[in-house]
Amino acid sequence: MSSVTRVATRLTTRVRQRERGAALVELAIALPLLMVVLFGAIDFGRAFRTAMIVTNAARAGAQFGSQTSINSGNTTQMIATANQVLSANGLASGPATTAQRLCQCADDAGNFTGTTPTNTCTSAACPTGHLVVSVTVTATRTFSTITRVPGLPTSVTITRGATARAQ
Repeated sequence: MSSVTRVATRLTTRVRQRERGAALVELAIALPLLMVVLFGAIDFGRAFRTAMIVTNAARAGAQFGSQTSINSGNTTQMIATANQVLSANGLASGPATTAQRLCQCADDAGNFTGTTPTNTCTSAACPTGHLVVSVTVTATRTFSTITRVPGLPTSVTITRGATARAQ
């Protein structure tokens, strides 16, 4: 082996060792940023899933209340229906779910003339029009992140409501 070849081999070996060290430094700098992006994406997916579950729970409660005029007054069962959806998806604990019934009188042109008390929600309460009964269910849950990033909140309250007209 000639002296030129030996010198070239030593230089190549030194360059490779420096490159390995540079790659390690680049990884040490980039890895924390990549981890923040990874856990941020996981948190976003979890928050989106929670929002979908809370939306579906509110819709299920409103759907129960809108089936009949008798169900529209059963706010306890509307709340129980929404809470069943939340519990089935692992969101059993959290702020209370609410439900309410709204009774309005409407004329043939579609103008609403005001609300009537929910205990007198009968067609006799609207002598000049027809009765429109709707129910609204509101479900709320608190979402907590797994990633703690300074300057960003670690928990978010997700509230969704659904309104349906009773049959």
